[in-house]
Amino acid sequence: MKVEELIAAGIPLSGDDAMELLRAEAALDWMAQSTTLKFDKADVESIKALPACAKLFVVKFGETMRLKSGVTSESIEGMSQSFDTSEGTDDLIM
Repeated sequence: MKVEELIAAGIPLSGDDAMELLRAEAALDWMAQSTTLKFDKADVESIKALPACAKLFVVKFGETMRLKSGVTSESIEGMSQSFDTSEGTDDLIM
């Protein structure tokens, strides 16, 4: 599958790099295994027929997989640091 095909199916991916496509395919795999939705991820028309919430899940799945825990910001003067202590991407996806 190509990024252009997913965009044509109504899933607005922001880039055309290989990692974005891999995240989208992983989201489709997750939905196939974890939901009752029936679709063929190799068929663009099947993906196009998914409900809007499923397409939104693919986008949000990609955003969640890009999150990194640990230091999220630093300041040199004032010696300030901010941390993300979220439980991890698995909890966020569920």
